[in-house]
Amino acid sequence: SMTIAAEGTAQTANVTATAGLAWSVSTNQTWCKVNNGATANGTGTGTFTVSCDANTGSLRNAIVTITAPGVANQTIAISQSAPGAAGNLVVNGTFASWTGTTPDSWTIDANANWSQNPGGGIKVQGKGASGSTAKVYQNVPVTVGRTYTLTFKYTADAEQLRIWSGFAATAAATGSTTWTATPEANDVFRTNNGYFPVAATLTSWSQDFTATDAYFHLELRAYKNLGTGVITDVSIVEKN
Repeated sequence: SMTIAAEGTAQTANVTATAGLAWSVSTNQTWCKVNNGATANGTGTGTFTVSCDANTGSLRNAIVTITAPGVANQTIAISQSAPGAAGNLVVNGTFASWTGTTPDSWTIDANANWSQNPGGGIKVQGKGASGSTAKVYQNVPVTVGRTYTLTFKYTADAEQLRIWSGFAATAAATGSTTWTATPEANDVFRTNNGYFPVAATLTSWSQDFTATDAYFHLELRAYKNLGTGVITDVSIVEKN
């Protein structure tokens, strides 16, 4: 994933490929450019730049796709900040971009009932078996010692949605065993954060936190007795 400032400053992406393998890059939004155009090409290991036209509206997202013969397509989720506001560190927080059955830049638990909601956001059908948990997560880069605000909107027909998150040293963290050791009793998430109240219409939820490691493991969970829930507009911004 890649977050680009409102002014559109270019960033470099790397491609690792076998010698002689030709690859091409494209973008699904006209305001998002690769090598200052709609497409880019290369051979073997190389680089290309991603830039955006200046953003004068709200936070927006794009997908850059890398293709090569005989190789599965690779994608990069691009998030461009709104002008005059701290950038959202969560990529694809509206769940607008999907590849197949998975929202771009998020990981869905293999045993989860998450899907794209026709009205926007991500929808989850509650798990039927006792003890089952449906999870979707993203590891968000943060700076140790700085304070951030996590916000999102949700609906739920039972008190079975919650946050179950922590901090990790690497972007590959997948669960509590890889989080920085933090007594759960002192954690603003998990133990000290109960289930969200029932909400028939989109309801805002927010929580401030101070980073204790390089990544915030943002994990959304649904439990066995939930009928249907929706989550959208997920953001993490640094407080001034």
